[in-house]
Amino acid sequence: MSRELWLNLPVREPERAKAFYTQLGFRLNEQYASQDGSFSLIVGDNQVVLMLFPESAFRGFAGNAVADS
Repeated sequence: MSRELWLNLPVREPERAKAFYTQLGFRLNEQYASQDGSFSLIVGDNQVVLMLFPESAFRGFAGNAVADS
């Protein structure tokens, strides 16, 4: 059985975050790009997926305020 770990995180500047993580070697997962500016990155051997959402989109489905990190 294949197991994957999906991490969903808010970001303030999606394009800047995308540039940062791709420069670290994460691969864009084109299968999960979205119209709201969210995107997906594959970490390592496809077992970990990092999904980054603009803060407004994340706030919408989380139902809570996003912490100021």
